[in-house]
Amino acid sequence: MAGEIVLVLDDQRIVVDVAEEILKSRGYKVLTAYSAPEALGKLNERPDIVLCDILLGDGATGYDFMDSARGKGYDGPFVFMSAFDKRSEALARGGSGYVRKPFDSKLPQIIANALVGEAGAL
Repeated sequence: MAGEIVLVLDDQRIVVDVAEEILKSRGYKVLTAYSAPEALGKLNERPDIVLCDILLGDGATGYDFMDSARGKGYDGPFVFMSAFDKRSEALARGGSGYVRKPFDSKLPQIIANALVGEAGAL
């Protein structure tokens, strides 16, 4: 898979930068956002998938963002990420995949699996 658009949402710039670098090196187009309101605006650019941190700061969560995105008509997959072991929770809450931070070059495989409907985790 290459050329799909991935929206990366995390409140930590370094995480967004690393994810962007890894995904772009595999041919994905990447949209970046550092807050849920910013990411909601980026949905107009029609991402194919969202890579989203679970804890976004200021009490916001990736799950809240997913609910808001779904309310605005986005029906693509969500891959959640966290520095904590939240895999079961992320998948139970509707995530299509989960990746533990810090992540490495396996991230594109998780994205590819979620795009074709295969749940996965690192």
